[in-house]
Amino acid sequence: MEIVCKACSRKFNGQRGISMHVLQHSKLCLQKYIELYGDNKINWPEDSYLKIQTCPNCNEPVKDPRSYYCAKCRHYEFNVMKDCVVSKKNQETNFNKPKEYKQLSKQNLSIKGKERYKNRPELRLVHKNYMLKGGAIKARNRKRFVSTDQEIIYQLLISIFKSTEQEFPVQVREDKGYNIDIAIPELMIAIEHDPSPHDSEYDFKRQNDLENVGWKFIRILGSNFTEKDILEKIHNIREVNNG
Repeated sequence: MEIVCKACSRKFNGQRGISMHVLQHSKLCLQKYIELYGDNKINWPEDSYLKIQTCPNCNEPVKDPRSYYCAKCRHYEFNVMKDCVVSKKNQETNFNKPKEYKQLSKQNLSIKGKERYKNRPELRLVHKNYMLKGGAIKARNRKRFVSTDQEIIYQLLISIFKSTEQEFPVQVREDKGYNIDIAIPELMIAIEHDPSPHDSEYDFKRQNDLENVGWKFIRILGSNFTEKDILEKIHNIREVNNG
């Protein structure tokens, strides 16, 4: 069954394809569907052709039609990798592996990559263009480690500002983009958490690039922060913008 996206007119095979596109991969198309059918995805009509199901644990809409639980419940409450038995087994397996094995694995990956591009330079160009046009942001977004303090700050803000997101991608130029630790897009406020004091040239350039496109920065150092302190800083930025 071929289904056409009502926002961008792309064609997809079946409910799963159109659901992955709208609910997960395209924020612009999702915004268009929200304008057409409203904020409550559960009440969207059948002619949207999206496979929308609710998480049995928290009753929130599930973005990924392949999943039974929403991403938050799947990560924090039903994560098999956090099971004590599985975790202990993984630790024992990794501990028993010799260093030579790990080094050999890295060498094999490096050799495979070189062989892949050796006689096909066009592949290298395709990969480079993909990374420049947002692929690097997606890669960082998948692999970036979120600290406990950052998660606490996010949970404090999401209840007040519904648009709050973690690892929010921002394109500052056609060939350059960054991920913001915690972003409030409706206010254009970026909140960066630093576990320890450091002053790198990359961080300075990154903040400068984001400020040039309209973002205001709040930096939080260490674990000594309160909800009141964060909200005061946000309030001060809003007063400056309104003043």
